[in-house]
Amino acid sequence: MQFRQFFQVIAQPAPAVRAVEASPTPLVEVVVAESFRRADPSLPVATRLHELPHNLGVLTERGGRIGVPDADRAVLAIMEQDAKSAFTLWLNRSDDLSVVLAAERLARQEGFVISGRMEVTADLLRTLYDPSAVPAVATAGAGQGRAGVEAAFTYRGEKDEIFDEIVVRALELGASDIHLSVPRDEATQVAYRVNGDMTLSRQFSPAMGVGLVNAMYTFADARAKSATQYDANSFQTARITREVTVEKVMRRVSLRYSGSPVFPGESSKIVLRVIPHAQRDGSRPYIPLPELGYSAAHQREIARWLTGATGLIMMAGSTGSGKSRTLQTMIGLLHEKYAGRRNIMTIEDPPEYAMPAGVHQVTVPSGNTFGDALREVMRQDPDVIMVGEVRDEETAQLLQRALNTGHKCLSTVHASSACAAIDRLIDLGFERAVLSMPGNISGVVYQRLVQVLCPACRVPMAESADATPALVARLELVAAGRSLTDVFFRNHADRCPSCRNGIVGRTVAAEMVSQPDLEMLEWISAGDRTSAAMHWRSGGTPGVASTMGVAGVTALDHAIEKMLAGTVSPVDVEDMRQLGSEVSRSDAASWIAKHRLGGRR
Repeated sequence: MQFRQFFQVIAQPAPAVRAVEASPTPLVEVVVAESFRRADPSLPVATRLHELPHNLGVLTERGGRIGVPDADRAVLAIMEQDAKSAFTLWLNRSDDLSVVLAAERLARQEGFVISGRMEVTADLLRTLYDPSAVPAVATAGAGQGRAGVEAAFTYRGEKDEIFDEIVVRALELGASDIHLSVPRDEATQVAYRVNGDMTLSRQFSPAMGVGLVNAMYTFADARAKSATQYDANSFQTARITREVTVEKVMRRVSLRYSGSPVFPGESSKIVLRVIPHAQRDGSRPYIPLPELGYSAAHQREIARWLTGATGLIMMAGSTGSGKSRTLQTMIGLLHEKYAGRRNIMTIEDPPEYAMPAGVHQVTVPSGNTFGDALREVMRQDPDVIMVGEVRDEETAQLLQRALNTGHKCLSTVHASSACAAIDRLIDLGFERAVLSMPGNISGVVYQRLVQVLCPACRVPMAESADATPALVARLELVAAGRSLTDVFFRNHADRCPSCRNGIVGRTVAAEMVSQPDLEMLEWISAGDRTSAAMHWRSGGTPGVASTMGVAGVTALDHAIEKMLAGTVSPVDVEDMRQLGSEVSRSDAASWIAKHRLGGRR
């Protein structure tokens, strides 16, 4: 039934209803109620959200414009159609008609015209409200009546409790994300991403699964969600904040909600990024670089970048590669260095980690962009500006302006290598002339996260089924004569008391473009991306001290060193890139030499 036809049908009230609207006398109202003792079989019926007419939200929700008793929400909802009209959803039970009439009177007192009624199921009503506010409707028969419905309100929402259980388990596991697959007619599956791996945790019935994600979306901050209600057929975003008890300690956590429609219709995939709130209780405000997995050479270069008052520091990588965590550490180091003598401001949407006290974290308000926030921050006399991500031309150009006016700037970008990150900035709107000016680029880091083997149960290469002859041959190639004695593989038996599936965490594998030398800046200025990358891979200009130790050392090279030390498995290293597949440093040097001889410079 089309929207217009729907309201043409139900907007024509029965004569008795007109009498209620026309007459103020209680007698008429009693007569009307008597005439509706039985359910109205002519009402259209909706069992799913998408079957409802377009609306602007629930007027009878807690704190809404139409205040109804909690128990009444178990049997009805009044939906705002536009500024002057509304329609009623109810269970179409004759025993509940007086409740419906009372709610509609309240709606008219608020200036709404009731355009019609629609029958809905109890499950659909629950999805429209916070499940902690709507009890299960009594099903034992009419004899239970309103008393049974009111008594049900003493029970805390089941979905509320289940959601908390899911969040607590995520914190216990150290999960980075919670995944919910919500097919239309099959079981809802809940999985956690722990140390990069997906682990299926539990399942729910189709009805419970849909109700659960509806409840989750209801819990979201009203100012930070893209729609008023959950809709399986739309892309939706939101931010949810919960307080849960983990090992007798109250923990506050933010969940970044992303929902996508999937095949078949009315099915969805929900991903919640888990962002625990830091406890500002005097504990360490950031993770030191060595614990993240950075080498001594990496640490030395980062310390040099943080010394100057100006310059651009960029973190590059894919989603979930730990870019924000490393930025948090850099900001923490800057804060310690200046000890409050500099105004350090960050712009994040949303903030993923709490920064040290004294660092001002600016959130991007709903409806605004990074660019809007950056304009305001520039008016607040900042010394150091950290922007969560360069994601569009506006942000890139404003960050470039901040760099040109003498600020130290830090940010992240999605890119596949350190050199590619520079190209990506140019694509987003940075000018080549700015990036190729000596001193403007302090450094660029590209990083990946690689799983760390459990030292208690890791498997020697000679005993692992993963050590195929082809893989061993590649190991010997990249080892270049070094011993493979300390190469270990993952234990898949899952019987070690010290770990989970042979893994105890993740470590950084990183590469750096550190203060590019003049030759690399010339290649950047000329727009020759290949030559710039080859120059970096070759090790840079011979004899230039600033390139020593990190120039030409790729993230794969860094991971191989950890593999040869027994920290990570060759299988996990090859998840980054196949061993031996990169251009060698000597081949890169030969390539650059030929280009020089060919008169390219």
